[in-house]
Amino acid sequence: MAKGTELSAREREVLALLSEHMTNREIAQRLVISEGTVAVHVKHILRKLGVPNRRAAARIWSARENQSRPE
Repeated sequence: MAKGTELSAREREVLALLSEHMTNREIAQRLVISEGTVAVHVKHILRKLGVPNRRAAARIWSARENQSRPE
């Protein structure tokens, strides 16, 4: 990611839940925020990661998580 496009802590939380195939409503309930706030976070995540959809963002998150696990 380019400088200034790092994901915030909240965006990382949202992205982790996206990777669990949760809906905006489910994410909002889990994080105790509004669905609209989730939608804004998702929009920012997609833009920052340069991906077209939630599924692509979730794949990036999963790949990063797999890389960070010790063997």
